[in-house]
Amino acid sequence: MSSSSWVYNARRFNFSLPQKFQALIAQFNAKVTDDVTEEGGEELQTRSEGGIGRSFIKFCDTELVRLDNGLDSDMIDMTQSAPTFEPDFNQCKVLLEFDNPGGFVPDYSGFNHTAKVFGVSRMWWGTRYAHCHLSLETIFDGRTNYGEVSDHNDLSFDNTDFTMMFRFLPFDLTMSSVHKQVILCKKDPSGPEIWFAFELGSDGSATFNLSLSSTDKYSITIPAGTITDTAYADVTPDTPRFDVVITFEFITRTLKVYLNNYAFTTVSNTIPSDSNIPDYDGYALQFGRYTALVSRPVTLPQTGDLDPIRLFSKLYFGTFQQFKFWKGRILTPTEITNHYTNKLTISAIDFGSVAVPNGGMILAP
Repeated sequence: MSSSSWVYNARRFNFSLPQKFQALIAQFNAKVTDDVTEEGGEELQTRSEGGIGRSFIKFCDTELVRLDNGLDSDMIDMTQSAPTFEPDFNQCKVLLEFDNPGGFVPDYSGFNHTAKVFGVSRMWWGTRYAHCHLSLETIFDGRTNYGEVSDHNDLSFDNTDFTMMFRFLPFDLTMSSVHKQVILCKKDPSGPEIWFAFELGSDGSATFNLSLSSTDKYSITIPAGTITDTAYADVTPDTPRFDVVITFEFITRTLKVYLNNYAFTTVSNTIPSDSNIPDYDGYALQFGRYTALVSRPVTLPQTGDLDPIRLFSKLYFGTFQQFKFWKGRILTPTEITNHYTNKLTISAIDFGSVAVPNGGMILAP
């Protein structure tokens, strides 16, 4: 198991880090012998029935003791654009990187809400993460692609605080001229009037709609011209993406939508007349789709340079990456800023403690 997977599961099941490291050290010591080298350090060698095997690691006792004694089970309160280890192992219900071009996309939250991607999808290098390596992102082709996560109580949103987060980049906003492109939506089995959807307009606007009953509705629209598209052939890892964070406080009915760390808070209590209302079969969380799939028409209309299949497919055409859903937790503005700016500083780590961003350990001085 990779260090990243181990730490995810340690968070999920509230394992104690020091005891786990001690167990790993014991297993390691059972497989090696050590000899003092001429330089005063140690040379560890693998055990074998016929004698000593090859040397594979050298270090000093003082460094091992320093690391061992400095470990504790506290996680620093920070976020970043890569998969993060916030102290919320019981509230982050879904964490999907969308780094798989098809089939099943694993859920790193530990709650096993695996996503399924349908159609002929692709994948390429995405934006660069805080610790310098490139990410991966899924491409939805606007013709056949969409994804979904099966309905579960962990995904309910009608009577709780929640936060959701994702990153996207549209390839062509003109595809929203007939039907707005819906990036994300979900219906709830509690009632036909309980649903949410995030959609793009052809004018560069974006709208998040939340309906909790026939009379309890909330909508925030990001102004026209805010969202820009980039042609498929022109996208590079350095092309700016759009980071979205949506928070809803149930008691006060406070909805906020953050786009690239800017908060939009002007709420309407009516759903725009041109918005899409999810009407797909079932109650799965949907990515890139909001309604039944449209079969190809016998005669396609001529629309100049537009792709008529994409124009009428009612599917999203662009990239999608890193979906997170917290149930019962609202990310603070500071946490959202840290996520967007990839903030991680040595000064945020207590003396003798360890930060673990995406499985890479940083020892405080």
